[in-house]
Amino acid sequence: MLRSYKIGKNALTKYLIVSYFMVIGSIFYFATRSFDSFLERENMKMESTVYQIEMAFTNTLDYTESVLNYINRKIAVAGGQKNKVNDILRSFNSFDSDYSSVRDVLSTGIFFWIDSHKMLTMSSEFGIVKMPVDVSGRDYLAKTEKTPWKIFTGTPAVGAASGQYVIPAGVGVADDKGRYIGTVAVGFKVYDLIQRFSKLSRHNKTDFAILDAQNKVLMESTEGLFSEDRELARALRGISPDKVEAVVLDYSMFAPRSNYVMLRDFEKYPYKVVVAIQNGVVNSGAFSEIWPHIVEILIVTVFFGTMMYFIRTVLKR
Repeated sequence: MLRSYKIGKNALTKYLIVSYFMVIGSIFYFATRSFDSFLERENMKMESTVYQIEMAFTNTLDYTESVLNYINRKIAVAGGQKNKVNDILRSFNSFDSDYSSVRDVLSTGIFFWIDSHKMLTMSSEFGIVKMPVDVSGRDYLAKTEKTPWKIFTGTPAVGAASGQYVIPAGVGVADDKGRYIGTVAVGFKVYDLIQRFSKLSRHNKTDFAILDAQNKVLMESTEGLFSEDRELARALRGISPDKVEAVVLDYSMFAPRSNYVMLRDFEKYPYKVVVAIQNGVVNSGAFSEIWPHIVEILIVTVFFGTMMYFIRTVLKR
């Protein structure tokens, strides 16, 4: 014969409390997993952004190098004779040529000729310069002289002939005896490069900068964001030179005005690309991700609270 058991009010209350915390614990667990998954996706977005910017700039440099070396081979055959060099450069000033993708980011003048005395003597647009410009102060020229046929860039400056803020670059040329003849140079318009790379970073709500080997900013999407960030400068000094990719500044939920920063070294050139996303932006995305779990906790709390009220006030014992 079965015996019936009655559960007392206190026992039922304990069971409800234990059940409540078990359900809340489960919701909290899945909320934590959702948060971790969100951070992992944000990390993947930043990795994708640094890689895309690296590849975009590398492709620009590679293609420019191939164009300049095409010109250089003609100059080498011509022996570096002034009139012939001028004719070669002028032949590349046609707007229907195959080099429009490079021209889009180059300053006025397209290509410049810098002779072995480091004097800018002609351009593809204007021909022979009546008053040659001394550009011996350009840091990249020593590299083009020492290592011909390879592209090198210099410190951003106002172009000697264009008057635009550019990243100067050039490829040296040597004759058949290995003697340095001069350098065919270009100027990458900094603003246009920033616009091009910003399209890649803006999609993921990030900012970017490209640094040289000394961690000096070549360009940045927001003026002063990286170049004036002392915390970032200290963190960069702490990164091992062997690191190809690294998190420079970790994400912090409690520092919404700071940045989550990732860095990647270029594989082929002595540059680094840095991508940052503000912690506050990450917080907003994370809140949207875990908001459904917060609603679940509220619903469960209301349900168990109602049950507790029913037990404590309706049941007599």
